[in-house]
Amino acid sequence: MNVPQSTWIQEPTAAPPSFSDQPSMFASTTARPALGKAFTYHIDLHLLLSQLPKRRRDAEIAFGGKAGRGEFVNVVEVLADRLDGKLGVWAAFTIDKSGSLKPAF
Repeated sequence: MNVPQSTWIQEPTAAPPSFSDQPSMFASTTARPALGKAFTYHIDLHLLLSQLPKRRRDAEIAFGGKAGRGEFVNVVEVLADRLDGKLGVWAAFTIDKSGSLKPAF
């Protein structure tokens, strides 16, 4: 697993942290942080929630034009972590009918 370069500038006296053009480690994630770059220096932990295909076949359906109905999972990933260095950590989950979070795999 390739971990993206840090989006957080470690020196507090340096320029505020900034997100790259592709903040997610997943190439198919087109989502961007909702607050953009305006508040990045005020927050210690940056999380990004997105949906991705669950399996390769699901990705082929979603992005490759294959016929069928693909299954998606929710993903939360750490874009920046000033305090604990958890950059690049992610987890996939689903939400069941009762609203509970369940591991995707």
